Amino acid sequence: MTRALISKGEEKLNIGLDAAQFIFVESRGDYWLTQALCQTICMRNDVLEAVDERRDLVYEPADIRANNVSAASIDIAALVRIAACIQLGFPAKRGSLSPSQNRNN
Repeated sequence: MTRALISKGEEKLNIGLDAAQFIFVESRGDYWLTQALCQTICMRNDVLEAVDERRDLVYEPADIRANNVSAASIDIAALVRIAACIQLGFPAKRGSLSPSQNRNN
C-alpha cells in the first residue's frame, strides 16, 4: 500500500521519489504518516503542486524524521491543552486556550 500511495503521488506531481523503503520503515505502513512524510519531502524540495518538468526529489532521512517528530509534538501539545480546558470546564476556542479568557461566567 505504501508503494502504491507514493507512486500515485509521483505520477500526479510529475516527480521521482526514491524513498519508498525509508517511508515504509518510518511510517510502518500507516497511510496518514506516509502522506505526511511525502509531503515533508515535497515541501523541502519546493514542490507544492505538479511540476512541468519531471524532477527527482532529494531528501535527508534525519531531516525528514526530525521535521515530522517536531510537527507531531506540536499537535500532541495542542491536544493536551484542549483536553485540559475541556476537563476543567472551559470551552476550548481555536487560537485562545487560556482558561481565564474562555470562562462562561
